[in-house]
Amino acid sequence: MAFVPKRESIKTSGSKLSIDFVFDASLQKLTVDDNDFLELLFVINTTDNVVIYDPSIVSKGGTKDQNRMTLTFDTTSMSDADDLIVIYEPVVFVSDQIQETLLQQLVYEMKIMNLHMSMLTDMHIRTQDLGE
Repeated sequence: MAFVPKRESIKTSGSKLSIDFVFDASLQKLTVDDNDFLELLFVINTTDNVVIYDPSIVSKGGTKDQNRMTLTFDTTSMSDADDLIVIYEPVVFVSDQIQETLLQQLVYEMKIMNLHMSMLTDMHIRTQDLGE
């Protein structure tokens, strides 16, 4: 049975909510028709009111093959026409220069964090020494 892809685009804090997709319930497959597809975060079947993909739950995970996700959750009793909400992380392309700058900033922040942790550890040791 052919199914016409759905389209609804709402941005939510860096992730996108719903994209073009084809749901084949009998094969437990979700094919995403979007070049920005990077990683599925959640898929919710609003017709049956159930989460059918959540990578943090083994029984609701899946395997990705390019733009197709084979779901672990048994969707064979569902319909291809069920309403789904698909939440995914879009691909973000950045230049090498921006990546290098971000990496340098991250390393700097980690050094600061390590310095703070060392200071807290020293303070804790000194406090214990005074108490003995």
